[in-house]
Amino acid sequence: MKIHTKEKTDRRRSPGIFSLCLCVLLCGLFLVTGTGCRNDGRPVQTAETGTETPGAKPAAPSAIPVLTAAPRVHSAPPTPSPTPTAPPVTLTVTAIGDMLYHMPIVNTGRDNWNYDFLFDHVRQDIQAADIAIANQESPYISDHSRLSGYPSFASPVEAGDAAVNAGFDVILYANNHANDIGDRGIERKGVKVAVLNATYGLNNPLGADEQYKIDLFDQTRVAQQVQAAREQSDFVIFCLHGGTEYSEKPDRTMTEWCDFLTSLKVDLIIGCHPHVLQSFEMKTGPDGHQTLVYYSLGNFFSNQNGMNNLLGGMALVTLTKQDGMAPVITGYTLIPTVTHYNRNTPEYTVYKLEDYTNDLAAQHSIRRRIGDSFTVEGLWALFDKQMQP
Repeated sequence: MKIHTKEKTDRRRSPGIFSLCLCVLLCGLFLVTGTGCRNDGRPVQTAETGTETPGAKPAAPSAIPVLTAAPRVHSAPPTPSPTPTAPPVTLTVTAIGDMLYHMPIVNTGRDNWNYDFLFDHVRQDIQAADIAIANQESPYISDHSRLSGYPSFASPVEAGDAAVNAGFDVILYANNHANDIGDRGIERKGVKVAVLNATYGLNNPLGADEQYKIDLFDQTRVAQQVQAAREQSDFVIFCLHGGTEYSEKPDRTMTEWCDFLTSLKVDLIIGCHPHVLQSFEMKTGPDGHQTLVYYSLGNFFSNQNGMNNLLGGMALVTLTKQDGMAPVITGYTLIPTVTHYNRNTPEYTVYKLEDYTNDLAAQHSIRRRIGDSFTVEGLWALFDKQMQP
């Protein structure tokens, strides 16, 4: 499997019901635990006690009986056994970028109001993670007569069912489209993970009595939330909805916010909103605390028609927790994905780029716009370019 890592060029990685899904509006506290190669062949991360038994004297050559002393056995005192310790606990976290339900995608599932097909080719990877996080870019509604796409999104609630069926545990909801239409937790194997979510702004501002609905960027409030999360959890994830749309590099606001969150000792930052992939890195704070930052995971799926809008990424992070110690990040990668659509069929779904083929690329409707340049090789080249710092 081809992946992209910062520590080495090896790109290999080691091996519903919507009402139950957690949509993170403010701060979600989650108690969770757990733990390629390209198509062209290029790589893609007792102590023991002893005895001493002297021999007995031989009998004298006499008719007089000789008493032979019983052998003396010298035994070392038993060595105390070491106190048993619990084996390390491994936890894996995966996250995807923006799920943009443009109307052509919504219409594809209208016949039976089912959207499971969007996740058919990545479901196994999502379900393999201990925590799976997705950014839902649009609000869900149950009234199908009010469905809409860009610029004021309203997506069918059945799309949420599909996300849960795919295996997502956390659905992020703090984003600029959250108001277009107007401290929870789970525990797994004893590791507590806090997930917080905030956005730079909203397309339609909240009313004075609605400020509780969505967390906006505010350093004082965020600092309070992070402090509370650190006190109640072992590991803190902050999902940051911000940055400049369609920019392949993080902007100044995004980098400043990542620096600020690093200084607060957040452990993992997941960026969304630019609709294109950006790089990732491990940052070190003033006190030496390390924070892993994915600046943007791009689009997971959309109906957009730029090659860089169709290339997304799945972050995969491995945490290890030793007995009595806080979890630490012991591995991290980014697995590229591609949104595939054929508007003639119609067909919309997502593939890992390592599983995508030029036969599929030839059927992609983007070929009408950019021609034969949309190929597997072109997608890999774009991915490598976007991973540059």
